[in-house]
Amino acid sequence: MDQTFMKEKPVLPLVLKMALPMVISMLVNSLYNIVDSFFVAQVSEGAMTAISIVYPLQNLANAVGVGFGVGINAAVAYYLGAGSGKAANE
Repeated sequence: MDQTFMKEKPVLPLVLKMALPMVISMLVNSLYNIVDSFFVAQVSEGAMTAISIVYPLQNLANAVGVGFGVGINAAVAYYLGAGSGKAANE
């Protein structure tokens, strides 16, 4: 693996390249919930209420998962930057 990839690239294109998949993922998730809400609302008001209650819980679970992912990524990057590949693998 090339360890100098992120050191040599300009910052703005690198950030855009890394952020774009996350932006698309959040956009797809939001559009899925909007379309889902539209069709569920045609079934009944109670079904729409259930979707409205679950949506924030889904966002919370997503945020916790992303938070753990970012934290683990930061720890691995720290150990790799320090030259400790064994600690990064653990």
